[in-house]
Amino acid sequence: EQAYSLALEHGHDVVALGSAQQLLFVVGYRLARPVEGLVWADTALPLARYGGNEAELARGLNRLGSVLVRQGDLVQAEAHHR
Repeated sequence: EQAYSLALEHGHDVVALGSAQQLLFVVGYRLARPVEGLVWADTALPLARYGGNEAELARGLNRLGSVLVRQGDLVQAEAHHR
């Protein structure tokens, strides 16, 4: 979380996006805290869209799908994994 905050403070959008992507997956999926992971999805996905980075957007959507699987929402997860 510090990496994300520091990146924003110093205008490093790519680092902020990478940090948000990592937090989305690690917190939401690996630590099995999907509600918190969804908050990071709400941060990471707009950053990827704003930057116009299609690969990062796809990565974020895939990670969001994984968090939704962890949460048990298989219908929404499938939509994000496509």
